[in-house]
Amino acid sequence: MTAAAASRLRLELYGAGDSAASRSARLNLDKLLLDLQLDVELLVIDVLSDFERALQQHVLVTPELIVCSAAQRQMLVGDLSQTESVLATLRALM
Repeated sequence: MTAAAASRLRLELYGAGDSAASRSARLNLDKLLLDLQLDVELLVIDVLSDFERALQQHVLVTPELIVCSAAQRQMLVGDLSQTESVLATLRALM
């Protein structure tokens, strides 16, 4: 694994099917990543079809974004419309 790959952020967005909040979180995250032109690994997980994974990751509410770096893990809950909070989390882990 290269140093760039090791420092790459992994984002896991957990949502509940096609709910309004899940759609909003996905749209907000997509816009933010496009605006920032970040190179991240993004996984979108539907807890209705992959409940076991949600339990393993301790996801209790949706939408929830888990941001993982080599050294840390942070969780953000909600539709990600508060972009400053999302940006602060991403920057802290980069």
